Amino acid sequence: IAVTRGSADSFGKYAKQDVVDEDDAIDYVVYFDNNAETNAHLAIMDTMPMDQVSGSTFIGTYTFAGWKLDTEKCDADKIKIYYTFDKKYAGKTTKTVKEEEIATWTEAEIGQDGSIELPKLPEAEEDSGEEELKHPVAWAVVGDLAKGQRVYIELKINLDPGSSAADRDKDQYNYFVNLLSSGGTTTTTKTPAVRRTLEGLTWIDDNEDGIQDE
Repeated sequence: IAVTRGSADSFGKYAKQDVVDEDDAIDYVVYFDNNAETNAHLAIMDTMPMDQVSGSTFIGTYTFAGWKLDTEKCDADKIKIYYTFDKKYAGKTTKTVKEEEIATWTEAEIGQDGSIELPKLPEAEEDSGEEELKHPVAWAVVGDLAKGQRVYIELKINLDPGSSAADRDKDQYNYFVNLLSSGGTTTTTKTPAVRRTLEGLTWIDDNEDGIQDE
């Protein structure tokens, strides 16, 4: 769990699971609390896992499967969600990426129930020679909170290790590392994914007495 607290605000990100199967899903929570007695402006950036970047190491890919803002905890009409597929933002944080630049990313629509529009995949460039991304490189929340309000967002990603997973050592872990940043502060969330296998001897017990049939 990554948490940062200041005198006026606190923010963090955590995964609901300690470890997941390599072809399962990770459920994240991202939040920002306004602890001040006045209104607060927020701009937080979640830099998503990319293989061999910022400590992430995994095979395959993943996709956004669910994305929702809790509209009972803030004024949704004062919150904007942006995302980008541009690989130049891999491993970057708000130390170098400013709010004005974030505002040029694609904006995701927030429904009345708080559901956030899932990212639309960019059109593949012909003969680019690069593997097409299935998920944003980064996304961000920009907006204003009244005193005591908080941004609370749930994000589910579905993991897809791909066919290459068959060649991987069954005991090898994947690690998905996120960087959540605001201003000059960055927190890190690291979630492992592992292959689980069932091994043993199967036998027949037709009469269900717990003893192997002859």
